[in-house]
Amino acid sequence: MIVVGPMKKTIVIMASLSLLAACNFDAGGIITDYTNEVRAMERNNQTIVVEGVCLSSCALKLRPVNSCVKQDVRVGLHGIRIVGAEDTPRARHTWELIYQANLPEYLRKLWWDEARNLKGLNFLWLDYNQLINLGAKPCV
Repeated sequence: MIVVGPMKKTIVIMASLSLLAACNFDAGGIITDYTNEVRAMERNNQTIVVEGVCLSSCALKLRPVNSCVKQDVRVGLHGIRIVGAEDTPRARHTWELIYQANLPEYLRKLWWDEARNLKGLNFLWLDYNQLINLGAKPCV
């Protein structure tokens, strides 16, 4: 098991010629860290299995074509939280556009319309069936 950042666990195992990365609880974090991690996984032809609780920036792991969701998945989306930097309308809008652009296509409008303005511990929750109906791929 490889622990990557606080409260985030990633299990990496060998599966044929590609690596399989699975997470059971991912609290999210810094958007650029997740976009870089997802791009590296794509370059290495890793299959990204999203299972358990996947919050915030973790949802960016749903974008790659080689990602899938397990039946116990619960994804929580919310608005941008700026920590440690000046929270101006311009900065917030810039991060909103970056986050939205890195979400899977099937989540972009939903996030913009329904989750973007959620604050604090308020989340828009999506379960397995909702994600599949939106366009996520089931893990087989």
